[in-house]
Amino acid sequence: MRRSLRNLMNSLTAVSLLLCLATVALWVRSYWQFDSFYKLNCTLDSCVHMKSVNCDRGVIGINWLASNKSSSGIQKDWTYTSKGIPSYRVAPGATGFGYRVSNPELRLDRTTILNYAQTILFPLWAVTLVTMILPWIWAIRRLGRRRRDPGLCPKCGYDLRATPQAGGELVSRCPECGTATRHAKVE
Repeated sequence: MRRSLRNLMNSLTAVSLLLCLATVALWVRSYWQFDSFYKLNCTLDSCVHMKSVNCDRGVIGINWLASNKSSSGIQKDWTYTSKGIPSYRVAPGATGFGYRVSNPELRLDRTTILNYAQTILFPLWAVTLVTMILPWIWAIRRLGRRRRDPGLCPKCGYDLRATPQAGGELVSRCPECGTATRHAKVE
């Protein structure tokens, strides 16, 4: 049970590390390229509903839009587009987080009934920090385990089992660095 839990945590840590590296790459790319995944749906009342995920200047934006401006050839599947300059930008707050609801046009004529947009912004640095947690914990535990293994010097990691004293006990001082060690039997 303990081994399978360790294997699961190692796998989750590896996935988290890959996500962290991918996030850093996307973060760097976002300063010269605007990336967008979007999906358009046209309903029976000729309204257009759009969902999109955009990445621009270190910020990911999740958008929802409703409008009655329909056009022919509306795509219904998720589509990717990459442009050098985005057609619109929502300014995030000082930390990169932001939220905006806009209703710029609310008219009762037949050409424009409703334009509604909702945007949630969060910075890629926050995503990077969250995905770094498991690899960081793994590295700290891995480095700490080397020092705590029985038979190793707690300071330099020298294998004290190689030079036991008479009677099978470990040496009282490390021959490499001189650190005092606790006595234990060599098995």
